[in-house]
Amino acid sequence: SWVPETAQPTLGCVQVELVRGDEARFGFRVLQFRIENSQTFRLVFTSCLIRQFAQLGWLVYTTYERYFSKAPEDESSGPRLSVGWGKDIPIFPPAFMFVVLANGYLTWKISGRRLRFLFFPLNALSLRMILFSISFAMVMRLKKECDTELAKVGTEANFTPVAEVASAGVYEWSRNPMYIALSMAPLSFACLTDCGWFLLLSPVCPIYLDSIVIPAEEKFLMKQLGEPYTKYMDLTPRW
Repeated sequence: SWVPETAQPTLGCVQVELVRGDEARFGFRVLQFRIENSQTFRLVFTSCLIRQFAQLGWLVYTTYERYFSKAPEDESSGPRLSVGWGKDIPIFPPAFMFVVLANGYLTWKISGRRLRFLFFPLNALSLRMILFSISFAMVMRLKKECDTELAKVGTEANFTPVAEVASAGVYEWSRNPMYIALSMAPLSFACLTDCGWFLLLSPVCPIYLDSIVIPAEEKFLMKQLGEPYTKYMDLTPRW
């Protein structure tokens, strides 16, 4: 709920909640707190970040449990890429992104240096919160559209068996729209926190995806789908 206009000046904090029901749903809300000293605000802001990391970790864990921790499925379901050290995909991409974010946060706290890089007016907390909220909503919208297009061809994300090429909707503009969103996460956190450590680590995730994950996927899909996927590669850019 919003603080009335007649109240004292407020500082804000973005709290992102992952709501789990029959299906995974995502939402965000912007909360405002009346905080009279900066030390209390730092405590609240840090607790929100820790909670966000915990929720991201829980999402990664539950996704891994759902898709990768069980015994291999019957071959009738179709071949799929294997995930794990020494396998096709050494580290599950969302888990890798979470590790990058955690390293940025820990480096910030251990070094005691924030490495601010934003200038006025972009360094205003309220503007940073708004931009982060907008980017988060756009990412969730993009993921929903990706899931919709994949469902139309009878497959899902997270390296499930593939029946045919998904080339409509967002996949008409990029072969890896989900990875574009994933690669933007460290940059979004850098802008939210005005912390240069996240900014310095932001290239790590796209490098991992472009050099390891995507080539493995393309090799697998060319073998499974053949000419239709080769034509799709010729018409649609990787990023």
